Amino acid sequence: MHEKGESKLATGAGVPYEPKEFRAQTKNQAERALRVQAKIFDNFESMTKSWIHRRRAASQQALSAVARMCDCDNPAEANTIYNEWLTGSIDRMIADSRAINEQSMQVFQQMMEQVVGESGEKGESGEKSVKSHDVARKEAAEIKTADKPMRSAQRSTG
Repeated sequence: MHEKGESKLATGAGVPYEPKEFRAQTKNQAERALRVQAKIFDNFESMTKSWIHRRRAASQQALSAVARMCDCDNPAEANTIYNEWLTGSIDRMIADSRAINEQSMQVFQQMMEQVVGESGEKGESGEKSVKSHDVARKEAAEIKTADKPMRSAQRSTG
């Protein structure tokens, strides 16, 4: 018998099963996963607020442009107003794309940090070797950098 009457059981693989150790590991993994989830929600909240702000600005600028175009008698001036509105609209779409890309990379990075934090494999010394968060960030940045030419090609063919 071990602490508090818990018995040392063997798993099907013949590996000792320590209930106290198992509970501690489970708690640690659950806490890490839930902390990552909270960070993801915080990031999504921030991104959503920014998106709503841009959509509100788009609506207000469209209303203003329509009113100004309808009030002018000069077609060239109406065209200028339209082009100004269109430029602002394209800028907001680009900002949306950037925000989505940055958010996706942050979520991916946080998920990788979670996976890396859990995936300690025993090395030759018998100690766990876990990639550092810096290594995980570097790998995520390399993936992002490798993806840029593909995104550029998609834009040019789109």
